[in-house]
Amino acid sequence: MQEPVNKPPDTGTAEPPAARNTFLLSPSMVALYAMVQLSAAISTVTFVAVTGASGLAGLGPAIFLTTAALMSYSVMVGMMTLAGYILLGHGHHQGAVFPVISAHFVGMFGLVLFVGGIIDRAGPRVALVGGLLLLGLSVLAVVWTVDSVALTALALFGIGLGWDLSFVAATAELVDLTSPVERGKILGFNDLLSGLLGATLALLGGVAEGSSWRRAGSSAWAWRGWSSRPSPSS
Repeated sequence: MQEPVNKPPDTGTAEPPAARNTFLLSPSMVALYAMVQLSAAISTVTFVAVTGASGLAGLGPAIFLTTAALMSYSVMVGMMTLAGYILLGHGHHQGAVFPVISAHFVGMFGLVLFVGGIIDRAGPRVALVGGLLLLGLSVLAVVWTVDSVALTALALFGIGLGWDLSFVAATAELVDLTSPVERGKILGFNDLLSGLLGATLALLGGVAEGSSWRRAGSSAWAWRGWSSRPSPSS
């Protein structure tokens, strides 16, 4: 005769959302990334309006272009680094990370043969403004698209393409602005700062995720403790 299988009692309580979403990227952190990008875009518009058709000259434009490239690269790296954790934290399977990151790489490098021509036709400053705006809006869109793998992939594609346009445009302007003696130092320094700031933003995002995880864990334990308490009738 087959032994009956002992099953745990059904308490009739559902697991709280905090227990299901333990690896969340803070919306405020995503908004911070986006605001950095949009601030850089506003600065670009101001710069274009002030300089007009007079061209680039002097140290001010070089500092500005370096800042624009720095913002573009660092925010892109920060979001790319955290994308997998964002997806897993919102209940997606690990297999969802691949198409999202693939779409991001397509945005970064898939259109490289066309991006140069687009920048030449539109002009580097217009491409810089457009790229920064696309990047900032795509980062902000992740807050609302994260429940859909397809929409998150589209947002990450926009982040990659926005980086491609803005970073290449800023670098092209820096090359035209500097002499051959200065060029290597400025571009190398820009790459160094971009990498450092990108790592910093990824680290800050990780801290935000860890904080959300701890809060979610505390809420889950509190929920379990409350739901498992004996009823007054027992």
